[in-house]
Amino acid sequence: MMTPYRRGVAFERRVQHLLERHGWRVIRSAGSHTPVDLVAWPPVVPSAGVAGPIWVIPPVWVIQCKASPQARLSGRAQADLCDWADFVHGEAVWARPGLAGRGVVFRVWRDNRWTPVDVAAVSRVEGAP
Repeated sequence: MMTPYRRGVAFERRVQHLLERHGWRVIRSAGSHTPVDLVAWPPVVPSAGVAGPIWVIPPVWVIQCKASPQARLSGRAQADLCDWADFVHGEAVWARPGLAGRGVVFRVWRDNRWTPVDVAAVSRVEGAP
C-alpha cells in the first residue's frame, strides 16, 4: 500500500515528466519544507521581429502539487505560493490529477483567481515558427 508521502512524490514526478515532455526544464524540490514542489521554465522560442528574431521568455512556474483530484489549497498555502512566485517574478501554479486520476490539471493564479491552463498551449508561444 502506498503511503500519502509516496503518492505525493509519485505525482510530483509525473508532473515533472509531463512538463519535460513538452520541452520545459524542471527542478524538483525533494524533501523541502516550502510551498514549492517544482520550479519549471517553459521553452524559450524565437518570435519573428521586424529587425530579426525576438526571444520570447514566458514566466517561470512555481508549482505546488496535490496528489488528490479533490485537493484544495488553503488560504495560507496559496498566499505562500504566490509570495514565492512574486519573489522569482514568475507565476504560482498548482497541479492535481484530473478526474479519475487521469492526466494533470494545472491552474495558474492570474487576476486574483485560479485559471486552468493547458501545458501544450503554454509551450507554444504565439508567433513562434
